[in-house]
Amino acid sequence: MNKLVLILVTTASVCFAAVSLQDIQYNVKSNGIVISLDFSAPIHENRIIGWKSDKGTFYLSLSNVARSKDKISDSIFQEPLEQIVINEFPENLQLAFHLNCRIQGYKIINSYSLSRATIII
Repeated sequence: MNKLVLILVTTASVCFAAVSLQDIQYNVKSNGIVISLDFSAPIHENRIIGWKSDKGTFYLSLSNVARSKDKISDSIFQEPLEQIVINEFPENLQLAFHLNCRIQGYKIINSYSLSRATIII
């Protein structure tokens, strides 16, 4: 019984531990943008939600993720990416990727074992 409780507590602490967004990288391709998000620990795919607007903005909500302020800096962006806006709330982190073009679609690929998510826009 004690082993079961210990396993449950350990599993819960790993699943709900504070994860931080460590780095954002992007690579502009001829047919879109590849965005890589590196986390301090693996993040389950159901904690990543993305959607697009009609005005060229892609939004990403990361549940129970904080921002690592010392590692993510503002940078000069390459077209079609104009700006990345990061809003931190008590229970989630929201990212807005502003593009100067219409977004046709997107795909989110979560690499749990690498603590990385890749977004293809």
